[in-house]
Amino acid sequence: MLVLFTRYRLFRKPGRHRRALLGLSICFIVWTVLELLLIQHRVSVVDRIPSTLPHQFERIFISSTHWNNEAILRSHWNNAIIQLVKTWGPENVFVSIHESGSWDDTKGALRELDLELDRLGDLARNDIVFDKVLFLNDVVFTVDDVISLLDTNDGVYAAACALDFSKPPRYYDTFALRDSNGDETLMQEWPYFRSAISQNALLAMTPVPVKSCWNGMVAMPVAPFLSKVPLRFRAIPDSLAQSHLEGSECCLIHADNPLSATKGVYLNPKVRVGYTDLAYAAVHPTTTWISLHNIALALWENRIRRWTTSPFFHRWAIRRRITSWERHHSTRSESATFCLIDEMQVVVGNGWAHV
Repeated sequence: MLVLFTRYRLFRKPGRHRRALLGLSICFIVWTVLELLLIQHRVSVVDRIPSTLPHQFERIFISSTHWNNEAILRSHWNNAIIQLVKTWGPENVFVSIHESGSWDDTKGALRELDLELDRLGDLARNDIVFDKVLFLNDVVFTVDDVISLLDTNDGVYAAACALDFSKPPRYYDTFALRDSNGDETLMQEWPYFRSAISQNALLAMTPVPVKSCWNGMVAMPVAPFLSKVPLRFRAIPDSLAQSHLEGSECCLIHADNPLSATKGVYLNPKVRVGYTDLAYAAVHPTTTWISLHNIALALWENRIRRWTTSPFFHRWAIRRRITSWERHHSTRSESATFCLIDEMQVVVGNGWAHV
């Protein structure tokens, strides 16, 4: 009887294990499906919420630099600026554009914009105190994009940025974007971030706390630029760059901005701009922006990368070079370590090269 009872127990035990494994598998599948449906629902719902004009218009200083951008100026950018001025009111907008010695007819396209703006009436003048500065790259955007960006976090921020795309689904501006921990993004495709804080906000389609961003379109309060010690764009010192380090001025500006620590820097996942009309259309489809299939694959790719990689050695290498530089330049320091990368950029005929 003892032998039979033992055999019975040995025979029954694998069955219980199989049932437990089956139960866990079912729970995992149900949890995964519900997670995917919830994320897709959030994305689709937020994308369908129309932007609403504010009760009181802030005064906006629009700043932009253009180089060989004739095509996008004529096809999209100029008209978007005109529509924005019409919507916001000429008295609330000042447009400042720097043309950087283009080879094409960018100058001609900007002159056409100037004439169109003159027809709308007098824009705000230099003696007006502005509320926000809106930095615009050579991107396809709409008035709704600007309205949504300015309303990021109910208008309370040190900076609010869009997401920019040149070749979707990969976002473009990796040089400036840093998550809430100051780390580079884990991947160029959604959901991008290593930081749980940044990623959870993205999944909820709420303003994403980040250390730095630019990504095609940025809104910032004007006050830091007009303070007694005015905020300015800068590069890292040449002597530090000789250590094979580089940092984007579009990241350093947030590191230097005193409002970053108190009001926060946010990326608005609802505001997605493109460097071509095709790129813009790809991230504004008639259906949901991200399919269930892509959500599932991307979430697990992100998890596996987080579990199997660490930013520790990258941070350590950057910090070591900065420390060595500070020892040899005792009167200088660089606090914006999260902006720096192990790279050198040199000027070439049509821009710059990475070495």
